[in-house]
Amino acid sequence: MHGAAIGGAALGGALIAAVGPGWVRAFLDVRPREPGGGMLCDLREGWREVVGRPWLWSIVLQFSVVVAVVGAAEAVYGPLVAQDELGGAAP
Repeated sequence: MHGAAIGGAALGGALIAAVGPGWVRAFLDVRPREPGGGMLCDLREGWREVVGRPWLWSIVLQFSVVVAVVGAAEAVYGPLVAQDELGGAAP
């Protein structure tokens, strides 16, 4: 699937470069989406999709922890380095 995604993108780019975007768009399925229930309906549907895929929510959870740890470390370590190495804030 990954190869097809990469190859499809490359093929699409090559087609656009060779024959132009108008001809390529003629082959795409660009029918409008059916009207949904609005933003809350979309959020519920998206939440069900995320919760239904353990690999996805585990990655989201993992990166949330990483971002929190790195953000906390930078918020503390940056001012400490500035104080020690650069003399701190000017009076």
